[in-house]
Amino acid sequence: MPITVEKTSQRKAEKNLDADRLILEHYQTDKPKFAYIAGGTRKIAIDSSDNRARMQLLRHGKVYFSKMQTIIYAAHEILKPTLYIDVGVNYGECLFNAPKNTPTKIVGFEANPNLEKYITKSMRYNKDLNVELVQKAVSNSSGESLPFYINTAWSGKSSAVVPDNVDDAGHFQQISVPTTTLDEELYANFAGGTNLVIKVDVEGLEPKVIEGAQKIIDKAGAAAIFIEFDTKFLAGTDAAQAFFQTLAKSFSVYIVQRQGLTAIAGFESLVQDYAKNGRVHCDLLLFRASSMAEEGLVSHLCARSVARMAESFWNVPVSRRAKKQA
Repeated sequence: MPITVEKTSQRKAEKNLDADRLILEHYQTDKPKFAYIAGGTRKIAIDSSDNRARMQLLRHGKVYFSKMQTIIYAAHEILKPTLYIDVGVNYGECLFNAPKNTPTKIVGFEANPNLEKYITKSMRYNKDLNVELVQKAVSNSSGESLPFYINTAWSGKSSAVVPDNVDDAGHFQQISVPTTTLDEELYANFAGGTNLVIKVDVEGLEPKVIEGAQKIIDKAGAAAIFIEFDTKFLAGTDAAQAFFQTLAKSFSVYIVQRQGLTAIAGFESLVQDYAKNGRVHCDLLLFRASSMAEEGLVSHLCARSVARMAESFWNVPVSRRAKKQA
């Protein structure tokens, strides 16, 4: 066991050193104040001392894009939603990831108050977008409060779920945050029958977020909901299966991968094909079309790899490996 721990620590140190080298190479400083997203077409403010910012945003340089950025951008392009909601904004790599001058109303929800100044600065970087920030935790009830655990070393691990990683124990700061629901915040001003895109990444609160958004989802025309699905945070396999089955009653369900989208027939096939060490941790697209034209979103995304889509959106180079997967 000590050898394993030592090797793990060594690999982590090597990755950090490699990230430091790449950041310096890309930005000519080891402490950049912003990171590029959307293939270099936009930038967002970040805290360069945050390990998440360094490892997931900064080290990739100017042409950085992620699979979730690309798929969400495709939803903007094809569905042209009147409303896009990002629940669990973090630094905003998905919040600000939209076509230039889109008329879409964009609303982000972020419970971590430490990130507010960076998101606000990113609004100034991206003035062509109509972005609003709500500093509350999204749940299935409003006007209450819940404990929130801020990870001061890796912002993406901040959550309303009690942390169970002993290695991170010294990095957590517990605060109390107000709760709201998407219906409470947005239903009254959302035009019925128009298209809706939502991204949810809240480390286990996803079922409560969806429960508190039923009115706005029912009011929409086409609805595309991108959601993190992690059996570790969904209180075990039985609860995860019940949540999946609830979703499948209202939506067609697809797993989001670098190869594109793949339809999921049921929870059993999701576990059989994608579980690792008994855990399913993936991104899902829940999709409901209101016309044949909107069905084109799914066929478009199923037929193309993320790399090919990114190349068409942002003219980023496609690696040889990505070409083989395309």
